[in-house]
Amino acid sequence: LKRHPKLEYVNLGHTKIFGEIRDEWKGKEGIGKGVRELMLQHSMVKFNMSPPEDKADLPFPNLTKLDVSGNPLDMEAWKFIYPFAKKNYYLYEVAASECGLFGPFKGIHTAQNYPLMWQVRTLDLSKNNITALEGGPRSIHLDVSNNRNLKDIAKSYFGGTKVLDLRNTGFNGTAVIMKANGSVQAVEKPTLREVSTTNGTWTCKEVRPLKPSAEKSIVLITPEDFAPKELCTCVDGFAGVGTSCIKCTSGFEPLPPNKECCGCPEGKARVDFDRSANSSDSACLRCYGKGCAVSSCQHDSCRTGYRGVLCGSCVQGYQQRISRNSDSYDECQECEETVRWWPWIVAVTYGLGLAAAMGFLIFFTKPEEKDAESDRKEEFKEQSLLLLSVIQILKTAQSTMEELLDSPVQLKLGDLLYSISVQCGFLGYEKGRILEALSSAFCLPLLCTVGLLAAFCRGSPFWALKFCIFVTSMLFVGTIQATVSNFICTSNDKDDIPLLEASYLKEFPFAACEGSGPLHISLYVALVVNAGVIPGSLLVLALYVSNETAKVRGLFRQLQPSCTCGLAGDGVKMDFRVPQRDGKESEKDESLLIYMASYSIYASQVVGCQSMEVKRIDHGLSVTLKASEGSNFVNLSSLQKYSMLSDAECHAMWLGDVLVNRQSAKIALKERPSLWLGVKSSFFRYGAMDPLLCEGFSKVLVFILTTLCAKRSTAPLAGLMLLAGGLGVFRGMPLGSRGRNQLAAASLTTLGLFTCALSMLGTVLGASFALKWIVPIVAVAVPSLFFMHLQLLPGDETLQASQLLESAQHFLKTTPAHETKTQSLQLPTGAWAFESDFPWLGRALAKYRALWS
Repeated sequence: LKRHPKLEYVNLGHTKIFGEIRDEWKGKEGIGKGVRELMLQHSMVKFNMSPPEDKADLPFPNLTKLDVSGNPLDMEAWKFIYPFAKKNYYLYEVAASECGLFGPFKGIHTAQNYPLMWQVRTLDLSKNNITALEGGPRSIHLDVSNNRNLKDIAKSYFGGTKVLDLRNTGFNGTAVIMKANGSVQAVEKPTLREVSTTNGTWTCKEVRPLKPSAEKSIVLITPEDFAPKELCTCVDGFAGVGTSCIKCTSGFEPLPPNKECCGCPEGKARVDFDRSANSSDSACLRCYGKGCAVSSCQHDSCRTGYRGVLCGSCVQGYQQRISRNSDSYDECQECEETVRWWPWIVAVTYGLGLAAAMGFLIFFTKPEEKDAESDRKEEFKEQSLLLLSVIQILKTAQSTMEELLDSPVQLKLGDLLYSISVQCGFLGYEKGRILEALSSAFCLPLLCTVGLLAAFCRGSPFWALKFCIFVTSMLFVGTIQATVSNFICTSNDKDDIPLLEASYLKEFPFAACEGSGPLHISLYVALVVNAGVIPGSLLVLALYVSNETAKVRGLFRQLQPSCTCGLAGDGVKMDFRVPQRDGKESEKDESLLIYMASYSIYASQVVGCQSMEVKRIDHGLSVTLKASEGSNFVNLSSLQKYSMLSDAECHAMWLGDVLVNRQSAKIALKERPSLWLGVKSSFFRYGAMDPLLCEGFSKVLVFILTTLCAKRSTAPLAGLMLLAGGLGVFRGMPLGSRGRNQLAAASLTTLGLFTCALSMLGTVLGASFALKWIVPIVAVAVPSLFFMHLQLLPGDETLQASQLLESAQHFLKTTPAHETKTQSLQLPTGAWAFESDFPWLGRALAKYRALWS
């Protein structure tokens, strides 16, 4: 430079040149006075100059560009810059990146309140150890990035520079961000820039103007260093503030304002496994109903009206009806201020009806003789009760498999109490819900207890038997369903995650599954009473009645008449003779007439006749049945006739035994009218010798079936049991009439197929149309249509035999023992009595019956 004073461009960058630039380089006569660009980057050259005293003392007076990036200056930043900044008017670009500068930078336009004359436009001081930006700025591009100890920056720099690069510095820009609204700090509508750590736990915003211009200042920052709390947020699944993010576990999600791992997403609720309000052992679990639609850090973060584990219960002022299915819950409904009167009318009618039935059956019924029409009505009642029980079990299975509410046909008191909104009354939600559930479980035993107490007023508790057996036939299925449902425990959430100690009773969402309080004791008492005491009482009563009737029944067995059957022309002749044993003549006559009527009814169906001829013979009766005109019997061979008569004889023996069991009980208990009145319906209902034993065992079977149908997992097993029961009834004929046995077999088979179909279709088709409508409709329609069909047909052989007995008894009373005159008796048709009052109806029924004859 001494040899070439006019040298203007010097580039010694990336060389091994070394030494210092000192004061002799300053001034118009100094070394380098003509240099305009001095490029010394990444060399070993250092600077050691004092500030100029005047304009004639300037270092490199004509210098416009200086680059010492990467040189080992290792000096104070201001000591390096100030000699140039004071008065070097032409210097517009200085690059001093990564050259060991340290300490504060005193200013660009002013320093310590003194003006600086240089006109620098680009100043790169990045990758040094500058600690502060002081003084006044200038509208330049100032790069102080990667100065990790830069902690203090004058606020004027954020509006006074064109570009201020603060990336990867230690400056905390919280105060600047809080005040930035697109004005002096030039932080206007910041665009988004996603910045992630290596594990991707947070994202940050970059602060810069939307449209940079000459009037706007650009501030380049690293958001996670500049203002992490204001510019950075944790990604989904992580909680914390700024870049201090931790991963949320147990299904929790971070929620404002503190971004804690305490909230649950929509559809889930916080569950404390040890039921402690301050529990730390908790998780977010998926709810069954609609209560988990709000995300909150509070322990009870349910929608309005909901509370409790999985938001399954309601707050005061709301009411809830629980679905039988463990995967489905009805919503909490706000109580209405206006009173609905129709539920109260139904409730009052229900109570008055029960009271009237109790009073009538206990105080006003007498063991009177019944005529044929009464027997037909009794058969209609028994078939109706059978159909009701079948539909009740069907609805239990349907409500379980299809997530439906209970049907009114189950006749549960709790459903009636819900309709009058007891949860909205003075009892409140919890007590009202307990009353609804327990009332359904205790209604039947309470009615029987009241009936027994009322019967004591008439002199004997047996006067209440008829009422108790009647209400048991109507309410037992619904009672058992309510009793069993009260024990169903919700032990998993909807995703099948265990609730552990937070498990709760489905019928009582506010109560734990295990406990020893009054509620749990009541549940166990209801189970013992309904599943043990009621069937057990019937079994004990069966043993008592069997013991009372055993002697008479044994005598009737000994007096069973013999039957000699043979062909007689176009008909059949049957001779009945009673064994000559000790016994009353009345009992001998009863046995003779019962078997004679049973054989005659079945034989008349084979022969095809409408009347018979009867006469007395020694120790018996002779019956002749002649085929009517047009009967097919006359066209059959002898072998075919005997074969048909043999089948008829088997059925006649069954019918005779059924009628003998009834008559023997009537005779044995005639001195106990209250007991006979109570058990008479059971003897009419079942054909076995111990009908009360069948009553008790049938209640045990109903309990097992209802229990299995109340749970989705065991419903297929119930279906198989129902199919087996249908086959057993068809083959065993346990009921007291052919029509009821057929109805029971058809109903049980249909119900078994329905339950199995629901299980299979639920897996294959889900909530399809077939599952929701077709299968249930068919399951109800088949037994209902068959029930209607039985009512349109004439009464079956049991009713016809009962009607024939009346005519035969009159014949036996009016004909002396030595009289051998033949008398013709009309065979009963089993038609309804009202058919004669309405001829057009009788003709219509006759045409319908002709189709099935």
